[in-house]
Amino acid sequence: MGNLMPLLAFCILYSFSFIPAQDIIVKKNGEIVPAKVEKIMPNHVEYHKESNPEGPLYVIDRCEIKEIRYKNGTFDQFTEKCGKERLLRGNHHKMPKYFLSLEGRAGIFGLFNVNNSETVFAKHSFGGTPSFMMRVSRFASMGLECMFLWGQPDTTDPARFILDPNIRTELHFPLTPEITLGLITAGGLSIWPIHDVPGKLHETFFDQRTGWDVRVAFGMDYRLNKTWSLLANAGYSANSSVSKNIWITHDMMTIDIGVRYHVGKIMFDKNE
Repeated sequence: MGNLMPLLAFCILYSFSFIPAQDIIVKKNGEIVPAKVEKIMPNHVEYHKESNPEGPLYVIDRCEIKEIRYKNGTFDQFTEKCGKERLLRGNHHKMPKYFLSLEGRAGIFGLFNVNNSETVFAKHSFGGTPSFMMRVSRFASMGLECMFLWGQPDTTDPARFILDPNIRTELHFPLTPEITLGLITAGGLSIWPIHDVPGKLHETFFDQRTGWDVRVAFGMDYRLNKTWSLLANAGYSANSSVSKNIWITHDMMTIDIGVRYHVGKIMFDKNE
C-alpha cells in the first residue's frame, strides 16, 4: 500500500497538469487565445486577455470560435458558421431594406396661379400618396411615389384632379429605436385632365395638360413593431401644367399622415 501512494499522487498531479491555468479560446483558424472569458452571448463572446485580466474588454464573433477550454477543465464547442449576412454586435446595423407607404394628404393655404397674373385661393386640396422606397445607406433611401390630388379653386370652376408621379428621396435621422426623423424631397411630372367633373370619367378625361411637380417635407416615422410604422410629415408642394399657352400653378402647404410597411433586411457597418 505504501508503494502505491506515491504512484497515485503522481497520477493526480499529472492529470491536473492538463487543466489550463486560464480559459483558452481556440479559433477555427488554429489560433490559441489565452483569455478570461466574461460573457458568452448569442452572437459573440466577450473576454479579457489573460495577460491583462483587468484591461480592455474584447469581442469575438462566435462563428470564428471552434471551442473554449475553461480553467476548471470543462469546455464548450461552437458550430456557428460565418457568412456575408452574419450580424456582428456593435459593428453592424440590421435595417429594413424596402418601404411600402400610403399617406393621406391635406393641403392648407393653397393657391392657384394663372399665367402669373391671376391668383385664386383654394377652397380645399386633398388626396393621397402611395410610395415604394429602397434603402441605399443607413441614412438615405430612394424610390417612387405617385401623388393624386383634388384641388378646388375658390371659384365656380370644378375641382381639379392632379396626378404627380415623382422620384422620391428620404434622409433618415434616428433619435431612438422607435422614432426616426426624416427629410423628404420629391419631383417629377404633373398631369392634369383638361376637363374634370367630380366623380365622373368622361370622354375628355384623358385629354391631358402636363407640367412639373416638386415638394419638400420634414416629418417623423414612429415604429409600432418590426413591420409597421406610422408616418407624419409637413411641408410644401407645388405643381404646374401648361396647355394652349395657359400656365397654371397650384402650390400649398401640406400635412401628410399615413402608414409604412417594412420589407426585407439589409446590414450596414456603423461607419457607413
